[in-house]
Amino acid sequence: MSNVNRQSADVPRLLEALGIKYRSHGHELWAPCPHPDHKETRPSWSIGNNPQNQSNGSHYCFGCSFNGGPVDLVMAVRGLSMGGSRQWITDRGLWLKGSLPLAVTFEITKLLSNKLRIPSKLLSGHLGMWVTPVRKYALKRGLNDEQCTRWDICYAIDGAMGGRIVFPVKDENEEWLGWHARTFCNQDKRYKNASEGDGFDPGAIFGMRHWPPPDARAGLSLVLTEGALDALACERAGARFLAAVGGSEPQARQLLKLQQWERILVATDGDDAGDRLFRTIKIALGSRVDVRRVEIPCDADAAELTLETLRSLIWQAEGSERNPRSGSTEGRVVRRRRVVRRSVDPQR
Repeated sequence: MSNVNRQSADVPRLLEALGIKYRSHGHELWAPCPHPDHKETRPSWSIGNNPQNQSNGSHYCFGCSFNGGPVDLVMAVRGLSMGGSRQWITDRGLWLKGSLPLAVTFEITKLLSNKLRIPSKLLSGHLGMWVTPVRKYALKRGLNDEQCTRWDICYAIDGAMGGRIVFPVKDENEEWLGWHARTFCNQDKRYKNASEGDGFDPGAIFGMRHWPPPDARAGLSLVLTEGALDALACERAGARFLAAVGGSEPQARQLLKLQQWERILVATDGDDAGDRLFRTIKIALGSRVDVRRVEIPCDADAAELTLETLRSLIWQAEGSERNPRSGSTEGRVVRRRRVVRRSVDPQR
């Protein structure tokens, strides 16, 4: 999205005034694209709805790339000039009080990464050097030395990340953009991710540091999960390129990066949250990306499955009939079939 000079608008009221019916999804509102030249019935257009964030009112269509701010939206929907659109918003009292003109861009990774507050007191190194409780948990979850080195996985005993294993989210230049953290002890909140208050880049995705450039992705598949542990399980099962979005509600900037892939295999849990993430990816990107579901059983997640089972499910989603273990062919498995699980920590 190109830079636009705009003020912050009351987004829900703006859409109502324009007659745009939407559904809320976190800090984003989704609707069929409102541009008059793009006729569609399913929502592929989203607009930011977070007055505390400078991206409030920024919108993007994943189908036709229509984008901009509140003024651009009114210009397209009402057919007015830029000045007329500003006045139209002003006359209806849709500007937020105290808002100032902003220079907004969709790609703000560098700006945010420079401001990111990296957790202190993080420890790393060979797994054999990790303190016993952390090492035992990491091994039971399948982590190995190669992955800890490749992804700079670390942990903390005390401090803000105390009692957690930390999975840094970095770009191809090894710059921190955020992190995912998972408790290795009995904490009430199992997962903790960097927030925008920490300087987290909303477009950052765990796994993107090892993605090939867009022009080298032809014929390649990206395996997408909710959390980093599931993504790393998929890597051990043979997946080459990973994406863990940090939950079941991906950000618009994350979707913008994901749409640059030809094929995405969604390996989410078979629960409501996993189904919701798959539907979101399918709705937002399905018109231009081949989105497929890795049929994880409803009572398990990727990190709980044996590598052989997970590898077979990924291959089936990718459309290959070859059994990666034996080289033979096999039919499709029935959805939600019974599987053999790995032994995992009961505190999970």
